[in-house]
Amino acid sequence: MRQASSNVTLKDIARHAGVSHQTVSFVLNGKAHLFREEMRAKVLKACEELRYRPNAAARAMRAGRCRTIGLLASTRRGKSYLPDPFVSALHDALHTRDLALMYTRVDDERLVDPAFIPWIMREQTTDGLLISYSDDFPEQLHDTVEAMQIPAIWLNAGLAHNCVGPDDLAASRLLAERLLAFGHRRIAYADWMHATTQIAGEWGHFSIARRYQGYAETMQRAGLATRLLVHVPDLADYEQRPIPVDWLEAPERPTAVLFYAWPGMAAALFSARARGLTVPADLSLTTFADEPLLVEGYGMDAMVIDYASIAERAVDMLARRIAEPGLSLPAELVPFKLDVRGSVATCPPAPPH
Repeated sequence: MRQASSNVTLKDIARHAGVSHQTVSFVLNGKAHLFREEMRAKVLKACEELRYRPNAAARAMRAGRCRTIGLLASTRRGKSYLPDPFVSALHDALHTRDLALMYTRVDDERLVDPAFIPWIMREQTTDGLLISYSDDFPEQLHDTVEAMQIPAIWLNAGLAHNCVGPDDLAASRLLAERLLAFGHRRIAYADWMHATTQIAGEWGHFSIARRYQGYAETMQRAGLATRLLVHVPDLADYEQRPIPVDWLEAPERPTAVLFYAWPGMAAALFSARARGLTVPADLSLTTFADEPLLVEGYGMDAMVIDYASIAERAVDMLARRIAEPGLSLPAELVPFKLDVRGSVATCPPAPPH
């Protein structure tokens, strides 16, 4: 079988198809709409018969663009969260713009080397960078990117400029307000993944504190008490501590619980069922999620991160910075999408005394 070749020229294709060199150039550079369908088909058939393969490097040199975007991530666990829905959305956003993605995981030692970022853009022929390093990232990395005017957009890093991510604070407020609208007044917030110091915002990713903050502010505005259900006050024995369920037996137990994330919700479902409680008739549950959520067969009402919009905004912002490298753009927060699955209902009446 004849191998594809980048040595075939546009003149070769034009001669083979019996058309002009300009016609071939237009058809292969996205201007096929200028010609009749039979002309376009003739050019593409000639390309197939000659096993033509575009020389991407030569095209990049002529255009001054590589049409490749770099996705830079850390090797540190938990610092570069890239769930499948976001990766898929990013590929879609790039594909519609005829852009390719180059993914690279790098340790902190290389990230803080001032020569590394220019090297990766040169060697991997990328026009700009999407940086997935959500918190506790090396300050030298940010300073290098800004000082060298590298076209870059940070993903969910909490920066004031050149950054895009989900609006955790607004989403949390909306979830709490929705529970209030259903008549709930004893609403608890459960975070069975993080230490109390993280929930207080002393360290860790900012979403941990913002999700609790949105709940707490909404409850306070309604004149209601907050209640925090936490798995572990410190991280020394996170794996050993059982998820708490004693709150289900309290005389004034919560009628609704807003979770930081879905892990731990299964324990709440099993424990409620064991005590004769049903969801949502006796206990309403809601949370945040990467995609529509089922927990042990139960559909969960959730604020779902709009990864498609985040990917679109990130690529659009990066395109603007590639066109104008010195441009600084204000950060953008993308709203969540409410996905209703039936785990929230009207607050049950209080039992008679």
